[in-house]
Parts: sequence; C-alpha cells; structure tokens
Amino acid sequence: MAPIKKRDRPRHRLYASVANRAHHACEYCLAPEEVAVKEFQVEHIVPRARGGSDDLANLALACPRCNPSKWATQEALDPQTQTRVPLFNPRRDSWDECLTFELYPADQRIRIEGRTATGRATVECLRMNAAHATRARWKWFFYDALEVLFHGATGRDRNV
Repeated sequence: MAPIKKRDRPRHRLYASVANRAHHACEYCLAPEEVAVKEFQVEHIVPRARGGSDDLANLALACPRCNPSKWATQEALDPQTQTRVPLFNPRRDSWDECLTFELYPADQRIRIEGRTATGRATVECLRMNAAHATRARWKWFFYDALEVLFHGATGRDRNV
C-alpha cells in the first residue's frame, strides 16, 4: 500500500489569505471546506494559461468539483440564450444576483440555479448540479442548520 500523503499537491503560497477571505467555502458553489474530504484549492479566476496573475485579486477558493471543471475556462454557453457569456467571477459578480439555491425536499437535493446568463453558464460549465453534489449540498445545509440550532452561528452566510 502506498504511503498516505498530507496533500495531493503543495498548498498555494496565498492559500491562508484566500481561504480566510472566502470563509473556507468554495467561492463558486459555496460548499464548506470543513465537510470536504479534500482541502480546497486556490483557483485563478483569469487562468495563468490566459495571462492571469498570481495576485490575491485574481485568486478564489474552489472545491475539488468546481476547480477542475472550470480549469482554463473564462466563458461558456448560456443554455437558455445559446450565447457565450463570461463565467461567474467571485471578485466582480454577486453570488446572490447570479445564482440561487433551490430546495427539492422530496428528493433530498439542493440545486444551484442561475438567475442570469452568467449564472446559468457557470452552473452548466462547473457541473454544479451533478447528482452527488446536490445530495451533498442537502446534507451540509442541514448540518449548518443543526450547528446554528445547537451551537450558535457558524460564521458562514448562506441565502436560501
């Protein structure tokens, strides 16, 4: 059996600053890092492959589902209008204006829906509503609710 590694890859030098600014939640799907198996990654909003810098203003915290789905992509097709639009930019765009959570209690799922063309394209490109993600989101929403109920606020703001 291979030895267990602490991390799959070295931490980005600005990980602490990026993670603290994001309250240790993915800046794309808002998944909390504390309930994930893997540490979240520092993602380049404008990818280095497209000339993006390593400055704090160009960095976002991303979960292991959103980061590889975005990779070097900056725009995607809005499924409603069939036009190419920019992806959600956590430094420029408001999550609540572009995206929203939709609860499906009968299926025990929570989906992310796009409110704008940018939101819709981001949901599709980052595969935010993969079956596993919607089930996991249901569980961490209720984990947060129980945490607040029994232990006070967790410090994360979520709008449902």
